[in-house]
Amino acid sequence: MALPAIGGMLGGLVATGVMPQAEMDALIGMSNVPDPVSRTEVEAALFNADGSLK
Repeated sequence: MALPAIGGMLGGLVATGVMPQAEMDALIGMSNVPDPVSRTEVEAALFNADGSLK
């Protein structure tokens, strides 16, 4: 779930007409979908094949 503070900030943008409600709903919806990253993916991003840091 989106942090309440973020929802409040986005709500302020909607209330002032800077952002449409549909866009706020879409952003909040994206924040509620997990984006899992495996240990292997993290290691591949951080380390070269020889084990040294990138």
